[in-house]
Amino acid sequence: MAFNKKVVVKQASSNVDWKAYNKHLAEAIDEATDNGENKNLVCIISALIDSGMQKPDDEFTEYKWEDDERQNKLLEADFGCYVEEDKFYIPNRATDSVIIAVDFPDVMVDYGKYFNDGESDIKPYRHLLAGQWMGIAGITTLAPKSDGYGTLTRITKLGKATGLVKGSKAPSDFALGDLLGKVFTMDLGYVWADNKKDKENPHLNINTGEPSSKHKSIPTPDYDLEPLGISMDGGNTDEELNQLSVSVIKRLELAEGWEESELRKELIKIGKVMGEGGSPPKEDKKEEEESPKKSTKKTTPKKVVEEEDEDDPFADDE
Repeated sequence: MAFNKKVVVKQASSNVDWKAYNKHLAEAIDEATDNGENKNLVCIISALIDSGMQKPDDEFTEYKWEDDERQNKLLEADFGCYVEEDKFYIPNRATDSVIIAVDFPDVMVDYGKYFNDGESDIKPYRHLLAGQWMGIAGITTLAPKSDGYGTLTRITKLGKATGLVKGSKAPSDFALGDLLGKVFTMDLGYVWADNKKDKENPHLNINTGEPSSKHKSIPTPDYDLEPLGISMDGGNTDEELNQLSVSVIKRLELAEGWEESELRKELIKIGKVMGEGGSPPKEDKKEEEESPKKSTKKTTPKKVVEEEDEDDPFADDE
């Protein structure tokens, strides 16, 4: 996957006063909404990061065991199907993916105050559409059928909201790079959630709605940040690579073929990952409130959490 522009999601600093930052972010959202209540705001697609082939959240799809010709042929094919009690399990394949971020120009955040030694640096709030969990950025899967992306997929919804898609589905050859810099609207709000480990410091949970088209009568706020994109195939500049956050790098390392990728080689060259194993820099952050319960299936919660594990998308890694 290649983009015709490049992406901004910057490295987080350590020793961040997350309580103060979350309070500041909530106040910034308050100014643009009705005190945190969901409000439809203008947003701009500001970042596309190629996250390569990723394993699905559910490693297997479960079916009832029928012991018929079709299921037995799948078992004989020996590509990972198995039977357990009265269930038949078929492995899900890895799919291509991308990390997408949007900026809300109506919500101005002083990132520099909290992530750059107190030097003021006010920029629009940047939001990962798929959020992150346990410090790993969420992804948008890219698995169109021959007749295009499904009507409920994020790619189709963004394509329709930005006016790039006129029909009911984005075509299978939809050019993802065309989304960069496009404007649409989306609900934004937040709630404070209880923190079981620290009652004095609740979590700030950011809520977003579905993409929708911006009406012509709604003005687009001033926005002078150029949207950028990162390619797994290389060709990225050092300046661009230095803007990748820890949560994004952790996601990139889960991609199939990561060890041999040109992007990894570029990140090793500038010291963003280590040569052996490619581990990202460590963050100074608190542990998650709870870990997902173990099960036979791999699942990733979809709630977007803006708290201690959220890196600043603009702060320099110095």
